[in-house]
Amino acid sequence: MIRILKLLLVNLICVISLNGQTHTTSIDFDSLGKQIELHQKDLGDLQSLIIKNSTGDVIKTISIDKEYDPYHFKDFYQGQRNFAIIGGRYKFYIVNVSNNKLIGPFSACCRIEAEDAQTGVLYAYKIIKDGQYLLVNALDNGLTCFSLLDLYNPKEVDFFKLDSIYFKGNYVFIDKRKENIFNGISAECGNYNKEIDYKVLFHGCRFEIDSSEKLKYMISDKKLLTLKQIVSDSIVKDFWVDLESGLIINGKE
Repeated sequence: MIRILKLLLVNLICVISLNGQTHTTSIDFDSLGKQIELHQKDLGDLQSLIIKNSTGDVIKTISIDKEYDPYHFKDFYQGQRNFAIIGGRYKFYIVNVSNNKLIGPFSACCRIEAEDAQTGVLYAYKIIKDGQYLLVNALDNGLTCFSLLDLYNPKEVDFFKLDSIYFKGNYVFIDKRKENIFNGISAECGNYNKEIDYKVLFHGCRFEIDSSEKLKYMISDKKLLTLKQIVSDSIVKDFWVDLESGLIINGKE
C-alpha cells in the first residue's frame, strides 16, 4: 500500500531531445504547493535542481556538482518535515523542500579497501521512522544508518554486527537520543539488493551508560548483545538482542 501511494505521489518523466538527451525527474509536494525537478543534459554534464510552485513558476534553480552517473531521487518524506534524497554514485544530497535548500553532499562510511570501482557505490536507500532515520546501503561496505533529526548534520548511528562481512547479515543500530534514552533498529540488505528490510526494535528505552556516557553492553555467546535496561529507579534488568537474527529475545538461549 505504501509503495502504491509513493507511485501516485512521484511523477517520473524522461524527456528525449533531438539535440541530445535531457533527463528530467520530478516529485510533487502537494501540501507545500511545490514540485522539485532534476535536470541533466547528457551523462557527466552539470545537473540542476529546479524548485517550482504549483503553477509551474520557478522558485529557485540550484546547480549540483558533476558526476558521470546521473543523480536520481532515491526516496522522500512528506509530513511535519518535507525533504527528498538525491543519490549519486558515491554521495547523496538532502533537499529541504520547506525552505528550498540543498544540503550536502554526504557519503556513507568506508569500512573496507576498494576492491574495484563498484566498492562504495550507493545502491539502496530507505527513509524510516517518520523521517527520523535514513538507511543507505553501499556495495561491499554494507549499511549505514543516519539520524536525520538535524537535516543539515546527519549523524551516523552506532551499530553492532555479528561479523565483519559487511555486505550481508543483520545490523543492529542503537541511537542515543538524549541522556540514557535510546532507539534501536535492525536492518539487512544484500550487496546488490534494491530493498532494505528493517524493524524498529525499541523506541525511547532507558539503558545504563558508563562514565563516558556511552551505552553499557556486553556481547556473549558470539551473537548475544546484552544491555542493562532501566525499568524504574530501583529496577534494572537484562535486555537481549540476537545479533544473528536482529531480534529481541526474552531470555538467553
